[in-house]
Amino acid sequence: MQYGGRTMRKLSKLVALFIIVSFAWTQTTGKLRGTVSSSDGQALAGANVIVDGTSMGAATDGDGGYTILNVPAGRYSVTASYIGYKSTTESNVTVKVDLTTPMNFSLESSAVEGEAVTIVGQKRLIERSATNSVRTVDAEEIQNAASRSVTGMLDMQAGVTITNGKLHIRGSRAEEVAYTLDGAQITDVINTGRDISAIPEALAEIAVEAGGYGAHVGGANSGVVRQTLRTGGNEFGGNVRFESGDYGHTDMTATIGGPLGPVRFFAALRNTHTDDWNPSFYESFDIDVDGDGVVDNLASYESGVTPDGDTIQVSFDGSSIAHRVQDNMQLNTTASMDFGPLNLRITGVMDNSTWQSNSLPIYYMFNTDRLPESERKLTMLATRVNFFLNPNFLLTAGFSTMNRSYES
Repeated sequence: MQYGGRTMRKLSKLVALFIIVSFAWTQTTGKLRGTVSSSDGQALAGANVIVDGTSMGAATDGDGGYTILNVPAGRYSVTASYIGYKSTTESNVTVKVDLTTPMNFSLESSAVEGEAVTIVGQKRLIERSATNSVRTVDAEEIQNAASRSVTGMLDMQAGVTITNGKLHIRGSRAEEVAYTLDGAQITDVINTGRDISAIPEALAEIAVEAGGYGAHVGGANSGVVRQTLRTGGNEFGGNVRFESGDYGHTDMTATIGGPLGPVRFFAALRNTHTDDWNPSFYESFDIDVDGDGVVDNLASYESGVTPDGDTIQVSFDGSSIAHRVQDNMQLNTTASMDFGPLNLRITGVMDNSTWQSNSLPIYYMFNTDRLPESERKLTMLATRVNFFLNPNFLLTAGFSTMNRSYES
């Protein structure tokens, strides 16, 4: 179709670009704390406590106590060992962001070198280190959830309601909730809510805090929603998931993670496509005004008023409305590097969407060359540096930047 001698590709063009740089940073790690003693209750000074498969660990002090800081959220096996005693390993140990996981060991004396004891941990019903109301969903629960969206999982949490697409905590206003992703602020200050949601398979945990959170989280009067991404392990691994549904819907997610030299990386890629994201149904019909049995060539109008010389035939077969395709591409990545007392974590997130619009009035519905197409691009880059002055003192600094653009 022609307009002023040039091809008309878009009805309107609106471009918004936001670059948000934030130095406010929330944690993405937790810690382990406890004691190591003999079976008769004597403290064992100098015992080793190691998070299996990592370089994280600590030696107990004179009272048998230890603390392991900066442990990424997830599930681990933790081993305590001491000369002359059986090594004891506790598996299924869950570490949560900003919380302390208690872990006490009682070692039995051993006359045979290399004897070991394995204990399977159980989920804690009460978080004693939490000073507020915290509800956490870990990676295993996320993978087993029926919902394939962060919004769906949040909707299942106590105290959370979602009305007309807006999330409320304990009856608060939607704009009173703050959001973070891997420690970086992602609150949408314009439209309310969050700018980005992580890929479910990329999440180590989702946490909802209601009151009592630290002052480092700004813009939160009622609650905080935290998304924490997974960290790569010491072995390569990954998976692929594919789903399909009605209206041409397809959803493919792939993950991979592991060591790459001094770097432990994790990456998740998700691509979704839908032929008709807003299904509507009409009876089949043809527009034949003069009744000659032939579909008429109807004049096209700009804004429905001014003739522009173009014509179009309207013959609808009752199937789905055209020009309602939606595509979404997401990428979530983390990279962690450990240099002894200094470690670095880099997070990258991309979320790009394109979609077509087609709705009433009906005289626009079949003239698809004049209908709008929209594109949204979101990117986030975050960096976090930790430095251990000593095993019990950790300095943390973080930086994040977000870029958002929209075109229609």
